[in-house]
Amino acid sequence: MFTVEVTLPSGKKRRIAELKNRDYINIIKFCENDDLYGLSSLFDELYLDKDLDIYDRFYILIYVRMLFVGSTLTFGSQDIKNISVGLDTVLEKLDKNFKDLDTEITIDNIKIHLGLPNCMYFNDIDDLLTAVIKSVTINNKSIEFSKLESREKSQVISKLPASAFSHINSFLNKISDELLNVTIIQQNDNLGIEEINVSIIGNGVMQFILNIYSIDIKSYYELMYIFLQTVLPGTSVFYDISPIESKVILNIHNKRIADENEELQKQQRR
Repeated sequence: MFTVEVTLPSGKKRRIAELKNRDYINIIKFCENDDLYGLSSLFDELYLDKDLDIYDRFYILIYVRMLFVGSTLTFGSQDIKNISVGLDTVLEKLDKNFKDLDTEITIDNIKIHLGLPNCMYFNDIDDLLTAVIKSVTINNKSIEFSKLESREKSQVISKLPASAFSHINSFLNKISDELLNVTIIQQNDNLGIEEINVSIIGNGVMQFILNIYSIDIKSYYELMYIFLQTVLPGTSVFYDISPIESKVILNIHNKRIADENEELQKQQRR
């Protein structure tokens, strides 16, 4: 399996597996249904381990989009069409805006390590509260939250003193203050591009990811049909290559057909 190593804003490194069309089809379906939870769960399965916070997750999914689907985002306006912004500049923005906000609070014999949420979709405030707890240490016994099931997390939280939650809420407010509006796309009046900001707290990150992976599902199936019927008929190669490779191969095929037709026309004129 082809993989690419990427260094994340936190300094962690991960190897990113190639996105294949068989998985991209499911991504498009979740996007088509505006299903943030389903899309987030699929990306967890494909790329995201439990040790990654939301900022690193965000970075990885933009990186995957850039490498295996397309390296630019295209915007339109009334006056100017097809304005492209490179996703590499978006990644640079994320690197520049990253802040290590990890902190530890101590209440009697309990230590609670807090950090950026380790998930991308939040159903309610309880999900957010749970997601920022990295570990709880009671009487020198440490419990890693990323290794617990939801039921186990709830059991641990239920045993925390009431004062712990005021500290956690203060930490959430700190994240909101520091990372409320991370600039993803810079405003450019000359090109008609409005500034795009994303709040790291909440589902804005997942909504942005949905938007940049979403394409018209009908056009994608048309691409699949053309590829399987004319480019490499009788094979399943399409499902085992990336979306961007599909387009490259299709363009090569179309150029060959165009060249052959041009040569045929020249011979007919002789």
